[in-house]
Amino acid sequence: MSINVTLFAWNHGYAIVEQAGTWNGYDIYLPKHVAESASPTVILANESEVRFAEPDEAAACIA
Repeated sequence: MSINVTLFAWNHGYAIVEQAGTWNGYDIYLPKHVAESASPTVILANESEVRFAEPDEAAACIA
């Protein structure tokens, strides 16, 4: 797992991140809170960026 993804997640309040595959050239990471939220949160990462997925991207990633 990329240190950038871990730091990105940590800086946004997520202590745990699980790699969940790939989508459109991005590695998919699912950040976890102690208590799960109602809507899924997905982090997308490639060689040039780490970012939260837009709602439609998150839905495509976990479908």
